[in-house]
Amino acid sequence: MAEAAAALSLAANIIQVTEFGSKFVTTGWKLWHSGKEALDEDSALEPLCRNLKDVFQRLENDVSSVKFEVQSHQELAGVANQASKVAQEILESVQGIGLSSKRRKRDAARTAFKLVWKEENLKALEQRLDRLTNALVLNLAASLRSYAMQSLDTQNTILSEIQQIRAKIELSNAPSRLEAGDSSRGFGSTIVSCLSERGSQQRGALESSLRSELFGAVYHSDLMPETIPRVSPGIIVTAERRRTLQKAFLSHFHYDGMYSRAESVAKAHESTFRWIFEDDSGAGFSKWLQSSQQLYWITGKAGSGKSTLMKFISQAERLGVGKTSHDISPPRCAEHLRLWAADRPLTIACFYFWAAGSERQRSREGLYRTLLHQILSDHPEEIMSIFPERWEALCLYDEDPKPFVEEELRQGLLEVVQDIEPTAKVCLFVDGLDEFDGKHEDLIDLFNDIITKTSIKVCVASRPWTVFEDAFRTKPSLRLEVLTHDDIKNYVRLRFQADGNFVLLQKRESAFADALFEEVVDKAAGVFLWVNLVVTSLIDGMRSGDRISDLRRRLDLLPPDLEDLYETILSSLDPVYFEHAAQYFSLIRAALPSSLLALPSSLSALEFYLADELEVENPSFTLHTSKQPWNYDEVDTITEVIRRRLHSRCKGLIDTGPQLFFLSGTHKMVSAGPEVEFLHRTVRDYINLPRVQERLLAGMKSPFDPHLRLGYVSMVFAEFFTAAWREESKRIPASDQSISWQLKHRRTRRAADVFLHSVRTKPEYARHATRLLDYLEVAYNSDDDLNDLHKWWCDPGAKLDLEYFGHSFLSLAIKFGVVDYVQERIVGSRLDKLQFRSPQQASEIKDTTRSFLQRVEPGWVRIAQLMIEHGASVSRKTVVDAIHVVEKKYGFPDGNEWLSKAEEVGMLEQELRRYQRERTPLNLEFLRNLNLEDYINDPTRSLVRRIRMSRNWARGLLH
Repeated sequence: MAEAAAALSLAANIIQVTEFGSKFVTTGWKLWHSGKEALDEDSALEPLCRNLKDVFQRLENDVSSVKFEVQSHQELAGVANQASKVAQEILESVQGIGLSSKRRKRDAARTAFKLVWKEENLKALEQRLDRLTNALVLNLAASLRSYAMQSLDTQNTILSEIQQIRAKIELSNAPSRLEAGDSSRGFGSTIVSCLSERGSQQRGALESSLRSELFGAVYHSDLMPETIPRVSPGIIVTAERRRTLQKAFLSHFHYDGMYSRAESVAKAHESTFRWIFEDDSGAGFSKWLQSSQQLYWITGKAGSGKSTLMKFISQAERLGVGKTSHDISPPRCAEHLRLWAADRPLTIACFYFWAAGSERQRSREGLYRTLLHQILSDHPEEIMSIFPERWEALCLYDEDPKPFVEEELRQGLLEVVQDIEPTAKVCLFVDGLDEFDGKHEDLIDLFNDIITKTSIKVCVASRPWTVFEDAFRTKPSLRLEVLTHDDIKNYVRLRFQADGNFVLLQKRESAFADALFEEVVDKAAGVFLWVNLVVTSLIDGMRSGDRISDLRRRLDLLPPDLEDLYETILSSLDPVYFEHAAQYFSLIRAALPSSLLALPSSLSALEFYLADELEVENPSFTLHTSKQPWNYDEVDTITEVIRRRLHSRCKGLIDTGPQLFFLSGTHKMVSAGPEVEFLHRTVRDYINLPRVQERLLAGMKSPFDPHLRLGYVSMVFAEFFTAAWREESKRIPASDQSISWQLKHRRTRRAADVFLHSVRTKPEYARHATRLLDYLEVAYNSDDDLNDLHKWWCDPGAKLDLEYFGHSFLSLAIKFGVVDYVQERIVGSRLDKLQFRSPQQASEIKDTTRSFLQRVEPGWVRIAQLMIEHGASVSRKTVVDAIHVVEKKYGFPDGNEWLSKAEEVGMLEQELRRYQRERTPLNLEFLRNLNLEDYINDPTRSLVRRIRMSRNWARGLLH
């Protein structure tokens, strides 16, 4: 393997030539275009050329001393010859100019330099260096792949021989990261570290740049030489490292809240839904599980228990969410599915669409990620064949930095079920198709595609909407409310018999008690949600000492329709508590995801309590809470307080769900109490009705801003995770930082939530939101902290991905669109005169106008206005780009249809010149001109009308 080591040594010398050559070009451009500040640039060429001369000599020796036999190494030698010529030309030209001569004046030397290195010569050299770099990277990527496909002993031999070469070139005393036999690092990472030690740049910068280039080569393997295999499953790693890499790869599919919906679905009540597996139930479900039929549809009214039934079917009696079929005990349906699977292994994967959740929880991307995570957890050996380039990047370089795109995930899901079909069976359970945020026809097409190309089984659940009835009418199905009469009967009996007051009533008035029981069951019409609320109301009446006539009236007044029932409950709330109930509803709504920003989608009892108890004028109590950890007794006490408040204020419309836990260190999970949430999606829909919102707002007499309160709560948890992360980072060795990384991620997420809630704080609370952000700035004042927040914003999973700019806290506030905070910080100043951490940050902030003009949110338009008024620039292209974004988003015709017309273009240019001359404010009423709601409700609006709307929007931006 001496030849491989020699080739890698040659590659290191080529890297140095390209590095020194790039510095030479950069210095040359400065000599051409800089003024007095470039006086020392000519002297900077002297040490540069001395170093280049040393590299040139080593390169010449390497090329002449080794005769390569492997084709890729011969090709590398050809690249080395080109690099040698470049170095020789640079050295000879500099020697001819005489920059190193002390007797030659600098001005004369610079003049001579310009004569030899004209601008077109510098540009040509730059292009040659780029071609050299590309050729080197492709060859190096191919070679590293080839070496990694050889035995571990061979790989270690190559590393040992490179170590010996390092010693010969006097790098033996340099801090080495080259360790033969180190199975915790990828072979490629180890080599790249070694090659980077030869450069003159800071090692980290050169290594990062080289890794980036190599990732590009891996992800575009079609550019590799034909002699190198296109797929990478043959990369050899130890069994232990393979398991570690598989686990790391699976973590790429994970997203916040991936299993939160499944966890929040109510467990089936005792003795309910057992009939689903009985042959004589009329559902035919067990027969479908055992047969070769592929799709089964569960449908039913809102609140009939579809999600609960799906959870009952697809999970074990005591199995955590997200577990695969071989964990602990199998799901309830597994016994029947094994008759279909015969002797093949069985994989069961589940996904629950959730309209109230984050974007991924209601999208196809979330579906793909969740199903891939579960299927590949059962079949990790498939990773390397389904995602070969990503697997290669992870094996060789210890990371897979390329973001997933939806189409890749879809294709990956189809390929993995096709690949494992000969040896395994797969059954998918997908709940809440009606909660999918997109065209339901697309979702139906996806499932049809899956069952057409594979023998996979798919069980889906949805409301009985026409689009699903048309698609699934020929498939086996059940309508839930038709089959749950006995379940509801058992549920009501158990609820009543568990209450002592009903037992007493039954003793006194047995005939009435029995009649009450039967009437509740009959009126339920198969809707579990209705039964739950009605039984709770009747039990409350019994506890209050209601007479028989009172109980009869109570039941008669409760309507059978869910929305009417919610209206009745809301009207019956205690007037003393109505304002508090309205505040509670607003807190839950504020925690739901926004249409644009991924706010957290649930609140724990602890968070809800802190938000409820906050004193806006004196938030020190809430902020102090983060300084001390919460113990289980405290959380239990808080949970009980919140449960009692919710019951007395909201009468069951807001309820507590499953327990929520958060990580506070290695093997430390802290309880935050149960999730506080709307009882059901139908409750959320009812509370969101405009007439209901108007009624609740009218009931809030005292000032109350839910986003401000939740912003302070996010600050509490940000500081808590900060303390836990710092403690964990000190204790855990560098080789095992997964827990520390999770804590840091949660810390960053909570800090981002502070910004997101601040954006939505009411104007009258601007002063308080500014104070909250001041707290955050104190806690997040390092470059690393600010960089993490910028990265969070630009994460592929985020809804908005404005381009990165700046590292200052103000730039973050601008990016998040916190209008009042930004206005207070830049008032009376121009952006280019503000003090930032580095000189370029002011200009970076100035140049982001385009991003904000592309947002339809009024807050971002106001931010754009502030930036323009304080020194940012706007161009016609900026406005045109913004128009295209809005037209694409809302289905307007292509902007070129009217922007290409001379009249409109002239109008834009005229308005732009007037604006730049007069500096009049931007028109914040442009949303009214867009009239988006009318357009969306009437898609047949004429082209002329749409053009006019687009034009009005553009004019609104410019005057």
